Amino acid sequence: MRSENRFNITVVTILFLITLFYISIFILSFSIIDIEGIREAISKPEIRFAVKLSLLSASAVTFISVLLGLPCAYALSRLKLPLKNLIEIILDVPISLSPVAMGAMVLMFLNTPAGIWIEKHLVKFIFEVPGIILVQTAIVLPFAIRILKSHFDTIPESYELVARSLGYSKMKSFLYVTVPLSKNALLATMLTGFAKALGEFGATVTVAGAIAMKTETLPISIFMSLSTADIQKTFVLIFILILISVVNMVLIRLIIRKGPTI
Repeated sequence: MRSENRFNITVVTILFLITLFYISIFILSFSIIDIEGIREAISKPEIRFAVKLSLLSASAVTFISVLLGLPCAYALSRLKLPLKNLIEIILDVPISLSPVAMGAMVLMFLNTPAGIWIEKHLVKFIFEVPGIILVQTAIVLPFAIRILKSHFDTIPESYELVARSLGYSKMKSFLYVTVPLSKNALLATMLTGFAKALGEFGATVTVAGAIAMKTETLPISIFMSLSTADIQKTFVLIFILILISVVNMVLIRLIIRKGPTI
């Protein structure tokens, strides 16, 4: 009993120390802020632009990632594909890869003959807003595929077989049986992907650059503000990110508490 109590005390102590560490960072960082400076910073058009661009680009990335991730995850979960393990490894690489490295590879691809042709005849990505969406999708999409595949693996295939026996096609079985059963997983994927895209910096700045009022997302704006020692503006931007993150995490926890829809 004593050893059990000592163990409980030890793990709880570590938990509180770690929590105290993060609380100290928040409180001590915000203690140097001047209220008047914050009011001036909020009125700056750069902040409004950064918020608007970040929300729009993160929303676009989330939509694209879920739209493409859904069929990919289903194929990996349900179908017997050749080289399936190799495909999964390739899709998992961006998850463990540094965002800067991923951004550098996208940038190098855009400087190949194929990439130059795309830039010239289709869409310009380098130092442009589409570049933000492209590189953030390359980062977020593997996460979306992994989350959705893990959920599809938990849904019994017999549900779809029953729908097929009732006259549903393969696509209708997917749309009217599997997708509704994946409602919570889809919402969690969207919120997680949105948060990932919103906070992405390394890959974004590598491809789209740090151009004020053009490719200035919230993380890039924080970097630019710190580089000019504009502490008040930096605080406002960080506070906005924290606020969005808190709302996002609360929504994810609410979805998790609901549990599976099966």
